[in-house]
Amino acid sequence: LIYNNAGDGIDLGPNDGPTPNDVNDVDIGPNDLLNTPVFTSAFLSGATLILSGFMNTQANKDLVIQLYANPSGGQGQIQLGFIPVSMGPNNTVFFTKTLTVPSTVVKGYTLTAIAIDQLGNSSEFSIPLVIE
Repeated sequence: LIYNNAGDGIDLGPNDGPTPNDVNDVDIGPNDLLNTPVFTSAFLSGATLILSGFMNTQANKDLVIQLYANPSGGQGQIQLGFIPVSMGPNNTVFFTKTLTVPSTVVKGYTLTAIAIDQLGNSSEFSIPLVIE
């Protein structure tokens, strides 16, 4: 897993910090500067985590969003699962996922993710969202 880094777990720029998402993901650079997933909510009830968000990138891409929980605001510490996403003709796909998480995951941890496209390009980590 990807954690305990001095900086970002994945930095597609020259150590310049998080790369902002761009509309429809038209920029170029390392790993196509693939946009990160965006989370809008993450609620934990017992061992059940319900999360919602969206992915904006180029149309007709197939992606896997890998999900992580982090006890101290880090990135990539506890792998939670994944969400397959097919963009189809749209540039934005909304998703909701319900999954069972380990008992070590508690409210107050952060949720982060990376997107990986069908060519193997990985995004940076998403902006952390506190699990409520």
